[in-house]
Amino acid sequence: MRYEFVRAHAVQYPVTLLCQTLRVSRSGYYSWHSGPESLRAQENRDLLVKIKASFKANKRAYGSPHIHADLRQQGETCGRHRIARIMQAHNVVAKQRRKYCNHQLRA
Repeated sequence: MRYEFVRAHAVQYPVTLLCQTLRVSRSGYYSWHSGPESLRAQENRDLLVKIKASFKANKRAYGSPHIHADLRQQGETCGRHRIARIMQAHNVVAKQRRKYCNHQLRA
């Protein structure tokens, strides 16, 4: 996120000054800027598409344990905690269901 900020403002300010202000290394920024996306990041991006599809197919009511089970049935191999991490990073949050209460008034 800091590197993205540096990239967005590199036209207005020197990269060295931005990196010093945000307390990131200049070499780290240039490595991030020129390097390709890692294999893990690519897999997470592909997994996010599958998570969102499962999430929407189940009326946005499934959390990470149910989505994990759903993806396992589809043949995807990944951990529940990884799915939870990806969901949390992308604000994919299950709806809370209301508890059923039958409050009929008796006369």
